[in-house]
Amino acid sequence: MNLVLAHRVDAVLFDVDDTLIDYLAARRRGIVDFVAELGVSVDEAVMYAEWLRLEELYYDRFLAGELDWIGQRRARLRDLLRWLGAAEPADDAESDHWFARIWAGCARAIELYPDVEPCLTRLADGSVSTGVVTNNVPQMTIVKLAAAGLDQRFPVVISVSDEIRGKPDPRIFLAGCAALGVPPERTMYVGDRLGTDAVGARDAGMIGVWLDRTNGAGRSGSGPVELPPGVIRIGSLGEL
Repeated sequence: MNLVLAHRVDAVLFDVDDTLIDYLAARRRGIVDFVAELGVSVDEAVMYAEWLRLEELYYDRFLAGELDWIGQRRARLRDLLRWLGAAEPADDAESDHWFARIWAGCARAIELYPDVEPCLTRLADGSVSTGVVTNNVPQMTIVKLAAAGLDQRFPVVISVSDEIRGKPDPRIFLAGCAALGVPPERTMYVGDRLGTDAVGARDAGMIGVWLDRTNGAGRSGSGPVELPPGVIRIGSLGEL
């Protein structure tokens, strides 16, 4: 679709997980390998779907301030082990050690989507500033970008912290714009989540772009998703 924008675009801010890096595949590798080490026999697809459900549940509680970063990790690991009928960690230290094993497997499997490098190169050639705004905490953002070879690519990286609440809170989007020195109306935000990313950016006064690699089926694959007003949908970063 050809679109006429009301303003020139001087900057593009990106989400990280499942926008720049194929984190869906990476975290599947990490949790599947961990469960295999436990010696538990389970349907891989069903188990991974449960892990994603718990991740959404407890990460939302983290973003709402109900749990801290470590607490949400311990809670979802505990609930998965109960779901599996496996022995739980003896204490918090063992829980953290087990989660570190999951994360290590995930980090080893992190890869860029093939459309990322060409997109970033074209934006740089066009003198468009770029940065990252993510709901990861800073330490996780650093590790993920480094694993993907992007740790030196973005001059601005905004993560969730005690001072900055996560998307779709408008303040985290606006913090990215301010750090780049570009007004929101001349900044695109690109992410794989329609509501959290594209609609959230739109509501912050930016140009919200939904990166829908599922061809309209949405993250759940449950069927076509209606596009809200004022949001742009693309199927790959090659369309950006």
